[in-house]
Amino acid sequence: MPHRSPLRSDERGQSVVETALSLPIMTVMLLGSFEGVRILLAAIALTSGVLAGAEYGALGPTSATDTTGIASAVRQETTPVGGSATNPTVTSSTGTDPSGETYVSVSATYTWSSLVPYPGLPRSITLRRSAVMLVRH
Repeated sequence: MPHRSPLRSDERGQSVVETALSLPIMTVMLLGSFEGVRILLAAIALTSGVLAGAEYGALGPTSATDTTGIASAVRQETTPVGGSATNPTVTSSTGTDPSGETYVSVSATYTWSSLVPYPGLPRSITLRRSAVMLVRH
């Protein structure tokens, strides 16, 4: 009968322990990567939304003062990443630059929330974006 080495029988148990120790770490890394992608998508959508709102406002003097239309354009871009009627908060204003040109300024604040609470990290992050465009006459 062949003699079994005590080291060989311990190796099977060692791989189970290694898997048990590394699996939670790998899971947290995977979730963290997923959340990182979600926040990047939210930032891109908010930037796109603010630009869409400024483009709408830049169409002419009437659309530059249409705060509802500007906010709608911003929210339409952020809907795929969880935007709603109240998130993001949109503000817009018009003004005149030193050369006498009318501009529209659009700002938005979006509160991004993680899917899972992580110890030591905030549950939500506030993203802010703004854009300024000249109004066509």
